Amino acid sequence: MNGIVNIHGRQYKTVALRVSEFREKYPIETGWAILTEIIRADDIACVVQASIVNPEGATVATGYAEEQRADHGVNLASALENTETSAIGRALSAAGFGGDEYASADEVANAMKREGQQKAPPQGKEKPWLNEGGGVWDKVVKAIERDGYTIADVEKKYRISKKIRARLEQIETDAWQVAEGIRK
Repeated sequence: MNGIVNIHGRQYKTVALRVSEFREKYPIETGWAILTEIIRADDIACVVQASIVNPEGATVATGYAEEQRADHGVNLASALENTETSAIGRALSAAGFGGDEYASADEVANAMKREGQQKAPPQGKEKPWLNEGGGVWDKVVKAIERDGYTIADVEKKYRISKKIRARLEQIETDAWQVAEGIRK
């Protein structure tokens, strides 16, 4: 494999090839760096930022990636590593090491695989409704207040009514204001 993959008639570079091309042009001893920072890593998702930094310490390109934790496939055990690889590929693309396509071959292949796995839930297996009060409600509120979960995170597990959405939006706003020191 030469690091270029043909997907539906388009040529995509792998992240490994992009890193190799970058290091060929900017060897590590010249002071150029590929830095990564974990923005979020919990049992739902991972978000990583990658930066290309010049010898003076200035960031010249960035890339972000997000992956959902999964109960199968590569994201079962390696969601964080997979997310970091994607972020690096996007940062390198932003720095001009992407070829004709911004997305890497790895990213496109993963997206196609996820797309093939997304099916309508089987009858009788719909997500449960989230109701105010009780243990589940308390866990959801704590996750929003303490762990930075969003309503979108909650909707991945539960169906929510307009009334519950309004209540969660207020909790989310209150948590943000406390975190920012706007209120106690």
